[in-house]
Formats: sequence, structure tokens, C-alpha cells
Amino acid sequence: MNGVNPQYLDAAFGAQQLGLHVPFRGLPPELLRSIYALGHVVRIEAFSNVIIEGENSAGMFIVFEGMVGIYKSESSSRKGALLKTLGSGQTFGEMSLLDRAPRSATVTAEVGTVLFEFNARSWDELVSASPDLGAKLYRNFAVDMAARLRALNDDLVVSQRQLWRYTFSKGRKD
Repeated sequence: MNGVNPQYLDAAFGAQQLGLHVPFRGLPPELLRSIYALGHVVRIEAFSNVIIEGENSAGMFIVFEGMVGIYKSESSSRKGALLKTLGSGQTFGEMSLLDRAPRSATVTAEVGTVLFEFNARSWDELVSASPDLGAKLYRNFAVDMAARLRALNDDLVVSQRQLWRYTFSKGRKD
């Protein structure tokens, strides 16, 4: 864990951090310590890709420190459009645990960033070993994704209104 805060070596500290984030909110400390042991903490240098759009990989990440940008390819260029930035306490990559489809966006560390990585194999073992726990984790995912979808819908409506205003104001000759 080169360059990572040594506190992350302490399972109790790591479990406490994990418990603050989807999908692990509300789980007891002893269970969080077990889950923390299944993943690992990594430091990503600024401007390094964590996930590349289209790759076949599965696993989720929690931002413990730093910031990442979520980029979507534009068909007309090789440059990606920044969709969103995520900071401490936010997660990404969890859709891959649900559908195992290729990655839908590129995620890049905007600054030096510390992530908790939880791979698909560990996820599968965890939810298979305890169906009740799996149900709680999937419910936490669903609640979080519903909130994200609601926010995305709000953003879409605002964007459409702005586009229509711009379009109609350009069409008028003053």
C-alpha cells in the first residue's frame, strides 16, 4: 500500500470507513471487518485511469480520499466528456457487480486518490455465503441507484429546457 495512509492497515479503521458507504451502510462492525478483509486499498496517481470504457472487468470502488472523474466517449472524437466528479465517500463500478456488462464509462483519478476495491469474485462469495446479507446489499444498491436515477432525470429535464430556450432564442431575429 505504497503511499497510502497507514490507518488503512487497521481493520477496525478500514471497516469503519467502509460502513459509511453504499452498499455497506448499516452493517455491524464485525461483519464490516470481514468484508474489509475481502477487498484492498489502492493509491492511484493523478490522471491515471482506474476503469476504461468498454473493458470487461467487474468490481466496485469506494473513494476514500481524492477525486475521480467519470468520462463518456463521444462518438465524434477520441476525447471523453466529463459526466461527473466523485469525491470521498462516493462509489463507482457497482453496476458491473450486477450485470457483468463491459464498463460503461472511463474513470480517471483527477488527483492522487485512495480507493477501496472490491472485486467481483469476492462479491460473489460474500452474497452466496449469506443470502440475507446479499439481499441487504442489493437493496442498498437499489436505493442508491434510484436516487442517482432521480437526480439524472432532474438534470435531463433542466438540460432539455436550456437547450430549447437556446434553440428558440437563436431562431428569433431581433
